Amino acid sequence: MVSASERIRVVNRVTVVSAGTNCILAIGKILVGLLGRSSALVADGVHSVSDIGTTLIAFVGIRMSTKESDEDHPYGHEKIEAALTKIVATLLFITAVYICIQSYHGVRTPADTPPDAITLWVALISLGMKELLFRYTMRGAKKIQSNAMRADAWHNRSDALSSLASFIGILGARFGVGVLDPIMGMAIGVYLAKLAIQIYIESFQELIDTAADKSVVRRIRGYIATTEGVGGIDSLKTRRHGNRIFVDVEISVDGTLSLFEAHHIAAEVHQGIEEVFQEVKHCMVHVNPREVHPREEHPPPVS
Repeated sequence: MVSASERIRVVNRVTVVSAGTNCILAIGKILVGLLGRSSALVADGVHSVSDIGTTLIAFVGIRMSTKESDEDHPYGHEKIEAALTKIVATLLFITAVYICIQSYHGVRTPADTPPDAITLWVALISLGMKELLFRYTMRGAKKIQSNAMRADAWHNRSDALSSLASFIGILGARFGVGVLDPIMGMAIGVYLAKLAIQIYIESFQELIDTAADKSVVRRIRGYIATTEGVGGIDSLKTRRHGNRIFVDVEISVDGTLSLFEAHHIAAEVHQGIEEVFQEVKHCMVHVNPREVHPREEHPPPVS
């Protein structure tokens, strides 16, 4: 789990690289597409413009989610990122639908005039740059555990796939097989639509207090059970809060302990969970008294 300052540093760096690259590619593809008579390349350039917008949305969401808790938001601002991730996922879905529609029209009315050779090279350069940008952005998303940046990375991958479709379409048109572009485009559009829906569902789950992954819950339960003085775990609930987790646990302790002693055990659980599991934003511990039977106090001698 990285610190808030590290998250801001990573998102600043990724945003500058992503927005700058997309700006250069958008201008280049639109100009060359217009001069070289390639409608596919012009559409690809417009797609790059949309990538700049999704990058800025992701940037705003991540920056706002790192703000400290305040009087109006005592539980923090992490859910802002999840809310804006839904917008990025929606834009990715719209892009996928647009690609499918344009590809369908391309199947029905293939282009008659083949584009200039330069458009082929621009599409190939765009494909390489966007694939590198996807990998760069995805690496940052994994480092700071950001669904918003992950969605933005896939938006860059969608542009790379769009450039691939443009390349195949331009190549096919120059060899008299112009239908290759729209067919490839429809396949890419369907794939991106499925991905957008998956990202949208994941961000939605972060907004409705979905439980943490079972593996995380299992490790938290194991840690609590091994804490000295804990007699049992009566209840353990977790909920995702953006990229963080809230934990609510009820433990049982020896009912004959003093209030101070019981509180000390609860504090050990509370502090231990928040220190060991850095993704946990807060752990609330409730203590229940556990009745100790005489047999437990004085076990019979072993013969």
